[in-house]
Amino acid sequence: MTAQREDAEPADVTAPPAPAGTAAASRGNASVFWRYWTASTVSQVGDAVTTVALPLLAVSVLHASAFEVSLLPAAQYAAWIAIGLPAGVIVQRLRCAAPSW
Repeated sequence: MTAQREDAEPADVTAPPAPAGTAAASRGNASVFWRYWTASTVSQVGDAVTTVALPLLAVSVLHASAFEVSLLPAAQYAAWIAIGLPAGVIVQRLRCAAPSW
């Protein structure tokens, strides 16, 4: 066993980034892909559960009629329209910035 001095600085253990096109760089891209894929899958499962569970909950707990249950998806689309249209107008009026890459 070798003893280190207490005042010695620790060695730098971080490696420089791998050059593009190498196996190490593709592993980094794979990590980003799997993180994105997992987040997308969780989001889509949540949307599917909401799409199925919300009307069932309305019928079983609130004893909603067919018309009232049909208002649930209409309210979801109305929210997208109420937020999306003004947001589109605002974004279109903003000045475009040059790409930073």
